[in-house]
Amino acid sequence: LSESFSDPTTMEGLTFNEDPIPYFRSLTDKHSSGTIVNPVFGGGTINSEIEVLTSFSTEFIPRGASIHKYIDQPTESMASVLKQQGYNTAAVHTFNGWFYERNRLYKELGFSKFFSLEFFNNPEYHEPYVKDEILMKQVLKEVEQSKEQDFIYAATMEAHGPYNEKESTKGKIQVTSKLSTKSKNMVSDYANRINGFDSSLKTLITGLESLDEPTIVVVFGDHLPLLGKNEKVYKELDYFKDEKKYEDYIKKYSTSLLVWDNFSEENNDLRMSGSFVAPYVLNLAKKEGSNLTDYLYTLIEDDSSVLVRENFSKK
Repeated sequence: LSESFSDPTTMEGLTFNEDPIPYFRSLTDKHSSGTIVNPVFGGGTINSEIEVLTSFSTEFIPRGASIHKYIDQPTESMASVLKQQGYNTAAVHTFNGWFYERNRLYKELGFSKFFSLEFFNNPEYHEPYVKDEILMKQVLKEVEQSKEQDFIYAATMEAHGPYNEKESTKGKIQVTSKLSTKSKNMVSDYANRINGFDSSLKTLITGLESLDEPTIVVVFGDHLPLLGKNEKVYKELDYFKDEKKYEDYIKKYSTSLLVWDNFSEENNDLRMSGSFVAPYVLNLAKKEGSNLTDYLYTLIEDDSSVLVRENFSKK
């Protein structure tokens, strides 16, 4: 899970002096990629991550609720499914373990280990959050030290908001679009933060390639970045013209998705809700799923892999 990650160059009206995510883009040319439709916008990461991990949709809980509050006992997830097949299951996150009750939640989902911020020794920061490079190196360390097959869930923090609107960022990526000064500053700050993620992704993939083990890496954004109060940047860009329309709803809740592997020729155009990620990946890995993931994969085959709010219908 890459915090607030999406390709900003796909937003009409946004231009930059250079590509913020060149490495990620190079992977999308050769591997399956597209969009993931999330249940939240600008925040509420836990709902996006639980959809991906458990394949349960948060569209069936009250609007605005956090799904982790509903999980108070062992709950089937991609971690528990693979743990039963002999996998080492670990979670890595560069923020406090108590946030969203992850230190409790991950145990319920079947993770044997959780490496949170408290266990990092003097990590390097892209203020105010730990650099994604540090997280990727920890993931590689976990893979290298484990003798079993690994399922590792990692959640980044470097691109988390709020974004600097008071002065221009010192980063190399700058917005060249016609926006207000505050909006330019915010988008430039965001672009430099996801550029940090892009560099860290290269560290991860390069490291995994050197291990010469069959591997899948899934990258997804949990939600679009919250760029200013009252969606300031999006309004200046007129990005969401009418949120009552299906097309604008999808725009607001879609982020980038990539499924990289080093053993297949898969290069599919993907568009799915988070609940369908595990079924897709388990099928690619040729691993046993659960009754739920098996059923959801039949919907993927039927091109029915987007589950939206009840009050939206395509017209």
